[in-house]
Amino acid sequence: MSKQEHLLFYSGRKGWDIILLKIVSVIDQIGSDIDYLANGLLPYMDRYDYQVFDVHPTTPSTSQLMRFEKYAKDADIIDFQHPHIALLLLNRYSWLSEKKKILTNHIPDYLNNSQYSMFDKVVSLNKTLQRRIRGSVFISLTVDTNFWTFNDKWTNNKNLIMVTDEIKQEKGIFEVAVACRNLGLNLLLVGRKSDESYLNKVLETGRVTYRQEMSKEELQQLYYQSTLYVCNSDESEIGPVSILEAMISGVPILSRLVGHVPELNKKNSMRLLESPLNDVASLTNAIENLLSNEQELLVMRERAWQIGSKQADERRAYNYQKLYRSLFPGTPVSVIVTIYEYNHAILNCLQSIAAQDYVNKELIICDDNPNSENQSVIEEFARSVSFPVVYRNTSRKENDYGLARARNVGIIEASGDILVFCDQRISMHSNAISEFVKNLMPKKWLFGTKGIIKGFVENFSCVYRNDLIRAGMFCERVDEYGGATQEIFKRTYSQGFKHELIPTANSTFIVESLSLSKRRPEIIKMRNRLYRMNF
Repeated sequence: MSKQEHLLFYSGRKGWDIILLKIVSVIDQIGSDIDYLANGLLPYMDRYDYQVFDVHPTTPSTSQLMRFEKYAKDADIIDFQHPHIALLLLNRYSWLSEKKKILTNHIPDYLNNSQYSMFDKVVSLNKTLQRRIRGSVFISLTVDTNFWTFNDKWTNNKNLIMVTDEIKQEKGIFEVAVACRNLGLNLLLVGRKSDESYLNKVLETGRVTYRQEMSKEELQQLYYQSTLYVCNSDESEIGPVSILEAMISGVPILSRLVGHVPELNKKNSMRLLESPLNDVASLTNAIENLLSNEQELLVMRERAWQIGSKQADERRAYNYQKLYRSLFPGTPVSVIVTIYEYNHAILNCLQSIAAQDYVNKELIICDDNPNSENQSVIEEFARSVSFPVVYRNTSRKENDYGLARARNVGIIEASGDILVFCDQRISMHSNAISEFVKNLMPKKWLFGTKGIIKGFVENFSCVYRNDLIRAGMFCERVDEYGGATQEIFKRTYSQGFKHELIPTANSTFIVESLSLSKRRPEIIKMRNRLYRMNF
């Protein structure tokens, strides 16, 4: 991996072995849809110690319980993925009452409203469920959009596909199998066998190829062989997740209005079934009519991909990161430090951030030096602090003034609602972040003092992340010294921002910048560029 791509995360409670935010996610069983979803977050949880453990909902083994107890006792947050498991463990271990607890509610209608109060947060995985559970947080289901890819060679053949977590009557599989028999179609069926007599009834239709288990790679090929995905479930569903897999793979969807289908059915991205579950004649007609309209199928494929491709695991992980941080006191703050030179000043700057009295913070370090020797200093620092530290090398070439780009990378990496910018040459006084947060309001950009009181300069400042993103972040056309402050101040001022000095947010220069005389040519060049930009 090149320096430009190098990304390291370090988080520690006084060492490498204990990480600040330790999260235990408890699933029902290995290989289930819940397991698939929980582990889908892993690639994007590097800044936390995120562990996934299985505990059987009704008959947990001794080894499962011992492993859970070992890790959960030391965890900051327990994320229960199944309400039955949550009740079982909460009744068994009294010390869990002191832990911060989340219920990611994969099983609707299992708990009553009073039982939800046992958790600090409840996550609803579709908006129908969110409306029913007061105060719950909506985080949508997602899939690995790096794995599931669009099939450009789709053809209108005779294969229908159903992918379900369980083979049982409520899923409406038999009715689809009969419709396939009526139309001379094939049904590719994938799912865990839970009702053997019902499965045998389905197989007796003579048009079904059944697989209980298969790898992701095999399932992807099955989607590529299919003309139409059918969800005929009449059950209270959360998802199903397989609808997303099919949408991204380019398989048109025929579904009942269950689970997250209302959120996914936009701009006619799928066809809905409205007849009763046992109305095989109407189901047969719906399948036949849809398959006869190849132009509509092609349009549905493209629209479904546009919607499904936004349901990425990376987005869900980001939402969980924000949720986890919201459980702790204070609005989450991300401190962004951009570094390039002045190596001797870096540690003083970082230590001033560690000494802040504001607790709910993370540090994003954006290193714009292609020949950086700072990494070892940052690693050593990260071992000693009690908050997440993210290091990113943002450089592209030698002598490249990439300050705006580095800051923008930091903004994107940040999981805090509030951003604090701090130059590597600056040492913040211990209450600086607290003073900023106390005075911050929407569409305000606060700045502090650096030994002397001056006008707005963004290198020691505080702003809401969403406000700055909507304003367009920093202008990367300002690629030399001498125009960044003028450009960002005038642009945000014209958008209604108020720039306010907070005299109680103090800092000290560790080292002064280069002499102005050495930068006059750069300043003239940037002033002329800003003039052409009407600044």
